[in-house]
Amino acid sequence: MTMMLTGLRSRKHIAPFDLAWPTSVEECCAWLARSARTAVMAGGLDLIDRMKTGESFDTIVELSGVADLAAIHDTGHELVIGALTTHDLVTRHPAIGLQLPDFARLWRQIANPRVRYTGTIGGNLVSALPHYDALPALLALGGTATIATAASGTQRIALAEPINDGALLVDLRIPTSPRRLLADRSLHPALAVYLGTDISDGRIGALRIAVGGAYARARSVTIPYRGSGQSLGGDAASIAQEVAATLPAPRSDGLATSVYRRRMIEVLTRRLLVRLGSEM
Repeated sequence: MTMMLTGLRSRKHIAPFDLAWPTSVEECCAWLARSARTAVMAGGLDLIDRMKTGESFDTIVELSGVADLAAIHDTGHELVIGALTTHDLVTRHPAIGLQLPDFARLWRQIANPRVRYTGTIGGNLVSALPHYDALPALLALGGTATIATAASGTQRIALAEPINDGALLVDLRIPTSPRRLLADRSLHPALAVYLGTDISDGRIGALRIAVGGAYARARSVTIPYRGSGQSLGGDAASIAQEVAATLPAPRSDGLATSVYRRRMIEVLTRRLLVRLGSEM
């Protein structure tokens, strides 16, 4: 007997909901505080997919009218990127191109044009699907986030832990000291490795290695480094071994086994370290 599964993801599964159109962060937080069955919508790509599979909400808070969430500015020591910034705008905004050229250049590889023009970096971060790139990239850059709630107002948080339900992601903040970001996405979506570091007087600072795809949520490790770019290539193998040994065991799934992922974390990390050393 042949069974046919149809309509597993369909508009027919989208349940009725109320739509809110706030114009300020405070209004958004007020809506989120009303009910646990409230969701925010930025680009809407992931949220609508979830609703097509039958997930339902009482209220959808549409964020496009909140101008503060789309702002990008340089404070002099960090770049503030609003949560509603599209992937496309990350690649071409003058401030990002000037202060974080590696980030702007790498982000041109993310997704397809439909997603880049519609999807937002904040939505990518909050959705936190294992293969999404915003979290490992921001971890490697040493970024933090600003969130807001009705009860506590705005606060700065680290990105290592998920953003709590009921909190609104306001912006992402990345220090603008001379900073490098490299990535190897050759095994994406099974695995992607990001490498970030600060450069001072031609010397490399701590190495931040973040891994996406290998865990339910991207993980990172920071390795102190006191050598120079000239010595990094020679140190790459031992540093990569330390990174792979420090990180927890990756998951196994239909894309790759845990053993394979751990081995390739080491391989891709070593490649990035050698590349960084050659570019110094």
